[in-house]
Amino acid sequence: MKFSLIIPFYNAGPWIGRCLDSCLDQDLPEEEYELILVDDGSTDNGRSVAEENLSGRKNAVILSQENSGQAVARNRALDIAKGEFVWFVDADDWIERRSLGGIAAMMESADILAISGADWKDGRAARRFGWKDYGIIEGRRLMCRAKINVGSFCIGRN
Repeated sequence: MKFSLIIPFYNAGPWIGRCLDSCLDQDLPEEEYELILVDDGSTDNGRSVAEENLSGRKNAVILSQENSGQAVARNRALDIAKGEFVWFVDADDWIERRSLGGIAAMMESADILAISGADWKDGRAARRFGWKDYGIIEGRRLMCRAKINVGSFCIGRN
């Protein structure tokens, strides 16, 4: 399996559907990626929205826990993740549709892939943040930098 997309959520009912739609509309077969959601004690309809979106999907699971925070939820998902690469996706974000195949190709020669993003307001990018092209930087050196200005990371598992 190539990717584990880890999505912790707490009261994300208004956003989780869009997030999952983007994660499920990918250019890899279901056997090549999994979605691991962790319901961190939600009290809204987020879980039912997630269950509806994931109905019939063999590559997705929803775990539940008492509200313990995003870090605990991510670590719980990491315990069962099977992917060669892990991508943490926030429940109120969405990823580029049909992008995992291209990302997988880039990851063949990298251990960390920095991905740019933007804050969206009223259907427009209000603030962009991203990776400046410094060329290839070894993962450990990147993580030791004073400021990492990117939207998300894909990290290889060793």
